[in-house]
Amino acid sequence: MISSNLEIPVFYPTYNEFKDFSAFISSIEERGAHKIGLAKIVPPKEWTARKMGYKQKQIYEKIVENPIKQEVHGKDGVYSVFNIQQQSIKLGSFQRLASSNRYAAPASISNDLEKLEKKYWQ
Repeated sequence: MISSNLEIPVFYPTYNEFKDFSAFISSIEERGAHKIGLAKIVPPKEWTARKMGYKQKQIYEKIVENPIKQEVHGKDGVYSVFNIQQQSIKLGSFQRLASSNRYAAPASISNDLEKLEKKYWQ
């Protein structure tokens, strides 16, 4: 349960700070933003979102370095979570894997969100 007196930090970076987003994230982590696990970042007024989307090939060729697979085991309210480091994978390969029949919801419950959620948490 989250305490009601918890405030989400809000950051208003300058345009120059926002240009190097990784450095900006590092700077707010140095100020403790990572301790809560959540922050709101309001982009500067000079910033504009990408006008055109990413080219599919650019996205599909990106590599996710050593993704983590989580396995949860337990019952009766006592659970263990295991984080298992996987081999690096291209996003295109990941999309094919995630869309495969192996990871599809069972047809009998795919349209029933309540049953689907219950199955997910089993």
